[in-house]
Amino acid sequence: MAINLETLRKGKNQMPPRIIIYSTDGWGKALRNDMPVLLGDGSWKPIGDMQVGDIVATPDGGTAPVLGVFPQGDRETYELITSDGGSVVCDGDHLWLTEKTCERSAQYRISESFYGYGRIRTTLQIKKDVDCKDSAFRGRDNHYLPIPLPLTGSDKSLPIDPYALGAILG
Repeated sequence: MAINLETLRKGKNQMPPRIIIYSTDGWGKALRNDMPVLLGDGSWKPIGDMQVGDIVATPDGGTAPVLGVFPQGDRETYELITSDGGSVVCDGDHLWLTEKTCERSAQYRISESFYGYGRIRTTLQIKKDVDCKDSAFRGRDNHYLPIPLPLTGSDKSLPIDPYALGAILG
């Protein structure tokens, strides 16, 4: 999914962002309080309502507990809009795993997995080089985000086989 950062808009937050950390110190994610977070059960919750112990979905399809929530106060924010129309409002220090166009073309990978490729960049670093500067790729979006894997749920016993239900319904 490409990040079209020409649509990256700068603004002042009405609600202070918060950071949720489940990694090492310094790996925070400062987002506007109303930004939705996918929970481990498939529901959504505003980041401003997150609490220690909440179970969130991870990009690899798994889940992880929230270990800390840290209010950040008022910060300058940016709206990042992806090529599929999704958006997120975050601060300039928000961390992203992206792969640049020139990095993608230089790698003829055997694996289809994006994970393990690309680099961690801040919103401001991405904003700085929105357009690919390499003449062979001029005019292209320069940064790509990995597409998260589907959330893996637990097996459940159902009252009727899903295929049989579909056959009954026609």
